[in-house]
Amino acid sequence: SIGKGEKKWVQSRIYPVRDISGTICNIIIVHEDISEIKQVQEALASSEEKYRTLVENIHVGVYQIQADERGSFIWANHAMIVFFGYDSVEDFLKISSIDLYVDPDDRKKYLEKVLDEGYVRDYKIQMKKKDQTPIWVSVTSHIRYSPEGAIMWIDGILEDITAYYQVEELKWKAFSQIDKNMEQ
Repeated sequence: SIGKGEKKWVQSRIYPVRDISGTICNIIIVHEDISEIKQVQEALASSEEKYRTLVENIHVGVYQIQADERGSFIWANHAMIVFFGYDSVEDFLKISSIDLYVDPDDRKKYLEKVLDEGYVRDYKIQMKKKDQTPIWVSVTSHIRYSPEGAIMWIDGILEDITAYYQVEELKWKAFSQIDKNMEQ
């Protein structure tokens, strides 16, 4: 029963009934209430939109890369493009993650760690922007497996921690200078 103002989604199927000669002599119409399915689909679409908006507007890089030596990007949010100084997502997705490492051996070490453990948390790496300016990042990532257990890709979050390293470097220089002054 449908209450006043309540809407129902209905899917209808029409089946022809043929006589012995193959002529359609009747039809059967089957109506199925799919309101619950539609509600679930609408809730899922709303949830996906909220997630997409969140990921696109946060100030940390979110990405998916291939779990191979080069680490080709599958997807990246806008913050990744800003961090690395690219003009568009399309331009950024043309490169591989190994192109962003100051030292390509760091990519190998990162990949070995994530493949051995299945994830990394707060992994510090020095990378470089499009214009070759070095930056420090903290990476948290994990492997995404298929239901069969095969590696599909690596999901990750990247945070620019260059300012932290710059402050630490200034502290180190200040303490070094104090030590030199005290020795004199």
